[in-house]
Amino acid sequence: MSELTRSSNSITTEARENRTIYRALRILESRAKEPGETLTDSTFVREWFRLRLGGQPHESFAVAWLDNKHRLIAFEVLFHGTIDGVQVYCREVVRSAIKHNAAAAIFSHNHPSGSLEPSFADRAITEQLRDVLKMIDVRVLDHIIVHAYGTLSLVENEFRMASAPIKQRKRVPSAKAKVKIEKASVTPPVTARARMALPALPKLFATGMAAS
Repeated sequence: MSELTRSSNSITTEARENRTIYRALRILESRAKEPGETLTDSTFVREWFRLRLGGQPHESFAVAWLDNKHRLIAFEVLFHGTIDGVQVYCREVVRSAIKHNAAAAIFSHNHPSGSLEPSFADRAITEQLRDVLKMIDVRVLDHIIVHAYGTLSLVENEFRMASAPIKQRKRVPSAKAKVKIEKASVTPPVTARARMALPALPKLFATGMAAS
């Protein structure tokens, strides 16, 4: 078989696969918009975002806007980035939420590198968006990281979001520990959340943060 024939067959196969993926996405979206159908199945949502973003060669940051019953209103790619990062602007996210009259959101972005490990920036921007959108009564349900062959949910990965808090066990100190605590005069440590306290809303809207 000649190189030209192989190349032609490869293009034909890729085009056929792309059409199949497109049809699958249309079916998923139509089901999500049917009365009574909600985006609450985590596997369904993760695979939907993977099909949308997983094969892209650069990072993209997207959102699924939902109504108050978690039915799909719209899917939107908000920002495009480079091979290893994408800049996310809270002002534009809020603008989109208001435009679609959304009640909830699921965010997603892809890692072209193939790693599903969430970075500090990924977690920070999710916290930031959660707090900003909360001010306009929009709940952030999840942030899903995808690549061509896998997905990761920050919520299911024990990411502590206010909408789904995780209670920690209360540790009872031993007798020796109690003595040390009583004798010591220690200033209470600043919590991670306090260190990451967000600025005022107008200033926050003007800022952007990179997801990676």
